[in-house]
Amino acid sequence: MVYYPIPMHPIPIIKFETASITDSPGNLAEEIITGVASQVALLIQKFRAVLVLSGAAGVVKNWVANYKAAAATGNPVLISNGSKYFQPFGIEVTQSPCERGHFANRSQFLQLKETFETLWKSGAIPIENEND
Repeated sequence: MVYYPIPMHPIPIIKFETASITDSPGNLAEEIITGVASQVALLIQKFRAVLVLSGAAGVVKNWVANYKAAAATGNPVLISNGSKYFQPFGIEVTQSPCERGHFANRSQFLQLKETFETLWKSGAIPIENEND
């Protein structure tokens, strides 16, 4: 028997693909991101959440040709813009380190869990890059 001292609640994982957050030229789709931010604001009134972005390379594809370099360059662009769109709803977004190893190693998993808990308690939502 497993005992959970605190009731377990689902944690929504919200994933954005490149095509869902950019327009055809590759620019961030402001209306869509603002709409998503408002929906996330409603969601986090009852749940903790994690955002997963796979659009980092797509938002800079017009000026960075190499995919890995584009993903690395696109991450700060997404985090910066995420802050811009989520702050009006009182939501802080932050990139947090999350890799496969965090789930394979118990001590790393517990560190990741502690990081997420700290972010949620401070009103921030962790953003993960799917390619990390």
